[in-house]
Amino acid sequence: MSTDPLGAAAKTAAGAPALSVRREMLESARWGVLTTVLRYISLAVSMVVTARYLDAGVFGAAALVNSSAALFIVLSQFGVAQAIIAKEDLTKDFIDSVFWLSMIFS
Repeated sequence: MSTDPLGAAAKTAAGAPALSVRREMLESARWGVLTTVLRYISLAVSMVVTARYLDAGVFGAAALVNSSAALFIVLSQFGVAQAIIAKEDLTKDFIDSVFWLSMIFS
């Protein structure tokens, strides 16, 4: 009795499961969309709750701090991974520079 859940017909000539890459891409996309939707829903709920319990001035200050933090988060992720991926010959100095630049912006 075979313990292979996909069966022999779902195997390619190389022995790898057929459509596994497509299935993994769809699953990853599904989780990415779910994460993004939940993030925006939680942001909206937290803003409503915060607005309900804080004065207008304090809420404005909190919104200013949140927007500044969001800007720094975007800047900290700006191009660091792409710089490492695009570089053909990675040196220790380059990796150290990218790491510390990322740390400074973080």
